[in-house]
Amino acid sequence: MIIQNVSYKRIENGNHYHSDNIELIQIVDPCKEFPISVKPFKEIHRFEFCDVSSSDSILWDGRMSESTGREIIFILRNAYSANRDIIVHCMGGISRSGAVVEIGLRIGFKDSKGDYRNPNMYMFELMTSML
Repeated sequence: MIIQNVSYKRIENGNHYHSDNIELIQIVDPCKEFPISVKPFKEIHRFEFCDVSSSDSILWDGRMSESTGREIIFILRNAYSANRDIIVHCMGGISRSGAVVEIGLRIGFKDSKGDYRNPNMYMFELMTSML
């Protein structure tokens, strides 16, 4: 199974890895619209939270919650068990999606070498503690 991180724009224009057996995890800023994909997906999972670290002075409501982290891990494990590929996007395709891809790699997915990745360490550490 393949996992790839991409930007918001790459979902809109379809410039990403694709197979007949693939799920999409979408992460956008709160109140931002989700991009419409030009390619079909078996399932689409949508999340809204900011790209912040534990030291950023933003309301806690803007960060990924523990329950959201558990839900993302559940989605990844189920997709892996079902032999499905995963595309993850956030706004830039770097931090939030990068953290999810890094967790996916620990679960057993293969890296399809998507966009540059610099994982959001708050998300990565939180989800790593749940594995």
